[in-house]
Amino acid sequence: MSSQSPGRTRPSLEPVDLEAVAALRERLESAPVNAVEQAVDDQHYTAMAISRENARRVEPVMAGQDAHPKAISPDEKAAGRLLEVMKARRSCRAFDGRPIPEEHVELILEAGRWAPSAGIAQPWEFVVVTEEGAKRDLVGILSQQVALMKGIDPTFPGYSNPRYLLSTPVIVMPYGDIRATAAYPHPMPRETRRHMLEQSIAMCIENMWLMATQLGLAATNYTMGHPMADARIREIFEVPEHFVMPTMFLVGYPRHEQMPRPRRPLAEIVHREIFDRSRVRSNDELVDFFYSHGVRGRGFR
Repeated sequence: MSSQSPGRTRPSLEPVDLEAVAALRERLESAPVNAVEQAVDDQHYTAMAISRENARRVEPVMAGQDAHPKAISPDEKAAGRLLEVMKARRSCRAFDGRPIPEEHVELILEAGRWAPSAGIAQPWEFVVVTEEGAKRDLVGILSQQVALMKGIDPTFPGYSNPRYLLSTPVIVMPYGDIRATAAYPHPMPRETRRHMLEQSIAMCIENMWLMATQLGLAATNYTMGHPMADARIREIFEVPEHFVMPTMFLVGYPRHEQMPRPRRPLAEIVHREIFDRSRVRSNDELVDFFYSHGVRGRGFR
């Protein structure tokens, strides 16, 4: 049963050439840059596996000198304040261009440093971009990526003109080291290892995002959707071949107040002990949700 509200019609969609989409996806999957990345993955994982055998005698370091000395005591008021920061977090793609104090940038990066990571591998390296020339390089590359994606799905309204990067005071490019996957359980499929690496980067970004929110800033992530764009960015910023960047993190002062997005009720999404299949949304309900609450709705932007 559809959850579409009376009187609201779903926007009409232009037909999508599925054969063209499939052909383009096949070309992307077989692109040389992907083959190179796969070879790099295999090469470094094998090398690190050998090094791992030679490092068994190394004494483990259990805690850094700057680690918190003990667990934090339960504090419901502090927990409530933390939840309020989470609720205040917004995705912003319109910044007013004001510079961010360096001490605030340091706090944001420090928050990322303390993120959890698979295997405690801490695979991240942060390339921090603030210069206008570098931002223009990024805009040129990402504009081509957006054009390609629009060619695949011209009905998607969430594409952003990457020119807003020019007014973004700080762009953080969190690169993950493929060699860190050697810290994960082995042998393990490449796809699973890559997921673990990307999960680590995602948790790192969330830490930085929450710190930025606490500092009165807004942020967003910019997903890297095209291997050719990634290769060009890697070339310009002299990033070694064994690093990957799933997404960029953009932070600045919002140009206008960001409206909160609705969230599904907790009672609707929590399943106790077993998954309640009777509550699974139908295809129509899910599509209607995308248009009423999500990026495909008319209210997006």
